[in-house]
Amino acid sequence: MKQIRTTTSICPKCFNPVKAFIAEESGAVYLLKECKEHGKFRLLLSSEPDYYIELYDFFFDIMQPGHKQNDFILHLTNKCNLNCPICLANANEYNDEYPADKLEQFLSKATEKKKIDIMGAEPTMRDDIFNIIKIIKQFNHVCALHTNGIKLSDYKYCENLKNAGLDEIHLQYDTFNEKTDIKIRGTDLNAVKNQTLSNLEKLNFSTDIVMTVLKGINESEIKDIFNFFSQKKFVKEIFFLGHRLLGKTHQNDTSTCLMPDEVLDFTIKNADIGLTRQNMKIFQKLYFTMLSLFSKRKCFYIHHYLYFRHKDSVMPIDKILNMKFLDKILNQYLKIYRKNKLSAKFFVLSMMPFTFRISKYLPSLAFASFSYLLNFITAFNLSKLSNKFLLIGFITACDPYSYDEKISANCGKGVISAIRGISDNGAFDNIRRDMKNNENISAD
Repeated sequence: MKQIRTTTSICPKCFNPVKAFIAEESGAVYLLKECKEHGKFRLLLSSEPDYYIELYDFFFDIMQPGHKQNDFILHLTNKCNLNCPICLANANEYNDEYPADKLEQFLSKATEKKKIDIMGAEPTMRDDIFNIIKIIKQFNHVCALHTNGIKLSDYKYCENLKNAGLDEIHLQYDTFNEKTDIKIRGTDLNAVKNQTLSNLEKLNFSTDIVMTVLKGINESEIKDIFNFFSQKKFVKEIFFLGHRLLGKTHQNDTSTCLMPDEVLDFTIKNADIGLTRQNMKIFQKLYFTMLSLFSKRKCFYIHHYLYFRHKDSVMPIDKILNMKFLDKILNQYLKIYRKNKLSAKFFVLSMMPFTFRISKYLPSLAFASFSYLLNFITAFNLSKLSNKFLLIGFITACDPYSYDEKISANCGKGVISAIRGISDNGAFDNIRRDMKNNENISAD
């Protein structure tokens, strides 16, 4: 066993802090920790040590501590119109209604543009949802809605969201299979969500498809989800969310949990969507570089890649960018950054245009790239991203098994909650929420 670094984590049984090690063993990277009372725990972080270590070193060399948190999850309510067996929020089991007037107070004091991700459990259960959106837009912030899409199957409701000023929608969509939907969500939602998709397309609503991926349940549909939604230009992002041990999962089968690297690994080996580890690593370095250029916080464990749409085709960005040359530029950026941050910024921005391959796609790619760059300068807004681009991401939510204090310090989302207040660290808030839920379950 080769130790890579040490950190602090959480015992998933008693929630007490424990010392943890990130180590390479048998050709993989693991998080290892031990609680005196509950024993040893082992979590796979990556099946590719070189990939993990190079990205980790690059990330922490250029991501400076102390970047302001400008992205917040607003836990608007704990109510939901579903009873998903995998619900990470323990929906309908406690009251967590965030008052509109407190939100207005918080936003009125903000000195920088923020992104507010409205979440629930299911935020459309709030009757004042349109007013909440208007409050966010009143102060010129980006407003995103995370939803199961049931209420959006009503065209008028969807239209009212648009008229209220909503910028983007993150739609839960896990499967095309009826039996799988019942297993994951407790009911078959395909007909309802097809109507919702039709409404979103008619309104040209910038949409992110969020597929919760469960081991042994629906990984085989990653390719189908990608192929179907990549053809829909109102869909600008697809997130493959690895299922984690949060909320109701504690009461169910935890063998379905996945870290982002496991989902990425399955996608590369089985989904056939033109993705490789090498190109993914280079693009991750580019993504981290863009974050550092504009002092943006983001979690290390979010893996991104970019696809380019041209007429009826969808191609990975490596068909248009010279990835080997890009990698050389990024490595040189890191060397310069260690000596002079300002010089490094000028260097990478001046060299980026030379990474484009000369092709018939170049004019439209150059124009679309400007929309991608602008999203790093301000709060990321899918509605401002050219529909020539399709982003994909491999993500998860921090849980007591995966929590890593050093990674958590760069959490890309803060939290606004009636019960837990306002925090700039959403990863630790997950632990606090799960700890409280665990106490309630134990008391019952």
